[in-house]
Amino acid sequence: MKIGVDFHGFMESYPEVLKPLLEFMLSQCDHEIYVLSGPEKEIIIEDLTRLGYIQGVHYDEIFSIVDFLKKKKDPNLHQDEKGNWWTTDENWFSSKGQFCIEEGIEVIFDDKIEYEKYLPPWVEFYRIERRKK
Repeated sequence: MKIGVDFHGFMESYPEVLKPLLEFMLSQCDHEIYVLSGPEKEIIIEDLTRLGYIQGVHYDEIFSIVDFLKKKKDPNLHQDEKGNWWTTDENWFSSKGQFCIEEGIEVIFDDKIEYEKYLPPWVEFYRIERRKK
């Protein structure tokens, strides 16, 4: 099974719980784990590494929305004065759905409901909200 797991907002919020779970899923269950997030891949790798996530142990591949939209030549993609990337909401939120189609992702865990309406019907979507303290 191919599983997409959001990094910024989900994996970064629960590393101590998710690291052993993802390791088990990758090594014992023969699942493929894709990290999904917005920034460029290099930034995602830095953030994953900082929290102790290891490629081949906790995940297989990384999907960057920004890199995907650059490759697709999104005419609305631009950076603001702080270096943050922006495009239309539809282009941003639909990118994970397009990735699911291209890669055959079957399940997604994310903290943002906005992605769900752009997913193909075969993808199971699980929204995980951070519990308020």
